Amino acid sequence: MVEFIQSETNTVLKFDSHERRYIMGKNGVMALIKDFYYDPFKWSVVKSVGFFTVGIVIASECTGLEVMPAVPQ
Repeated sequence: MVEFIQSETNTVLKFDSHERRYIMGKNGVMALIKDFYYDPFKWSVVKSVGFFTVGIVIASECTGLEVMPAVPQ
């Protein structure tokens, strides 16, 4: 069961075993970051998207790179 409690300063979502607070304003950003960091699935998605983006940037920088053939011995 989910219960929404809203006041002037924050919104609280109460679940069966725990509650999460979403605080508006400056603390809202920190709450959002902590929510993504402490949820393993969300953190995994953030890391995957981040590393994929870094890979795309590195690949675009290596566009003119010419790989040398192996030198016969």
